[in-house]
Amino acid sequence: MKTRFEKEIKERFENFEVPYNPEAWKKIENKLNRGNNGTNIKMIGLISTLFVLFSTSYYFISKNENKVLNNSISEKESTNIQDSLKIENLDHDNIDVNSNKVKVNTQIATSTKIEKENLITEEYSTVKKVIVPDEFIIEPLNQSSLNNSDTDLNNKIIPSSKKTKFELPTITNKCQNEEIVLTNSNEKTIEITSPSNSRTSIEPGSQKRFKLSESGPYKLSFLDQQLAEYSKTFNVSKSENITLTIDRENTFKNGIPSITVSSNLNCNWFIENHLIEENTKHIDLHLYKKGNYDLTIETTNIQGCKSSKNESVKINEDYNLLAVSGFFPEDYNNQVNSFIPYALTQRNVKFTLIIIDPKDGHNIFETKDKLRPWDGIDPRNGQLVPQNSNWIWKVYIENPEKGENATYQGVIVRL
Repeated sequence: MKTRFEKEIKERFENFEVPYNPEAWKKIENKLNRGNNGTNIKMIGLISTLFVLFSTSYYFISKNENKVLNNSISEKESTNIQDSLKIENLDHDNIDVNSNKVKVNTQIATSTKIEKENLITEEYSTVKKVIVPDEFIIEPLNQSSLNNSDTDLNNKIIPSSKKTKFELPTITNKCQNEEIVLTNSNEKTIEITSPSNSRTSIEPGSQKRFKLSESGPYKLSFLDQQLAEYSKTFNVSKSENITLTIDRENTFKNGIPSITVSSNLNCNWFIENHLIEENTKHIDLHLYKKGNYDLTIETTNIQGCKSSKNESVKINEDYNLLAVSGFFPEDYNNQVNSFIPYALTQRNVKFTLIIIDPKDGHNIFETKDKLRPWDGIDPRNGQLVPQNSNWIWKVYIENPEKGENATYQGVIVRL
């Protein structure tokens, strides 16, 4: 829709008339009367043509100037508009037109400013809102924060390192019956939930030892409901069901003390934490000293989980080669009329047996053959040693068993 100002300009140029000068026309008429009619007609046509061309050009030039003025008015202040439009004999109505035009241009400039502000507001509104726990401090959005804050691909604001962090301990997969120590370095209570839904709480800044007695998935989380999305899980693999059977009677196999033990799985066997056998179900324990022994067996399944079992084994007396305390040299029974520790006759072992006179410490007998025992003769006089006399014996073993002493000794009485 055209403004009042534009209509006013258009009316002025449409009603424009070239000033009429009677003297000029009289002179032209006299000249026309002097010449021939053809020449006068040509002259009149030429003048008419020039007049039409001049009027048309003046109209379009004025119209273009009007458009230029309209464009310049939208970019300048009202004072510059009045200086650029210098039109003579403007009446009071024309002054009102200019005043209204200034108001219109002011409104246009204001509208442009509002549109720019709306554009900036629309750009701000593209940032998505993120619901975060109260403990996270989010700075108010501004232009610098939009340019400098770290954001992910979904325009979610990532808290900076200066803001409060909540961190759950990372636990790798464990095995049943394994013990772990959990430390809570947060300002919120951590809760551990077992596969059977039993819950254990760990207060802020505290530490707790926890036995993983169940197999299956465990969950670590914060008690605060606003931090429900903060959780970690780990799995506990089931341990093998291992059994241990002990024959409590201490028998002697081939002259060596033996206790038979067995398990339902191939295991590694430990006595007092020392490995004695690997990857077997049955073994014979050879324990040479009196006392209680800690027996432990372990096995590992395909998930890498170890199962173990522990038992105590009791030995009532020391092993001393099964030597008797006395002998009868004059008896007809070869098993009692000579002396050699019985275990040496049963074992495949290299040894040296000596008999010592306790009075002076002299060796009166020595043998390395289990088929040649001491018969009670003192080689110094060729006579049997006195009845009820005590004699010291010692055995030195060159190839003892694992855990066995290399030297044995005792006292033998001639009965």
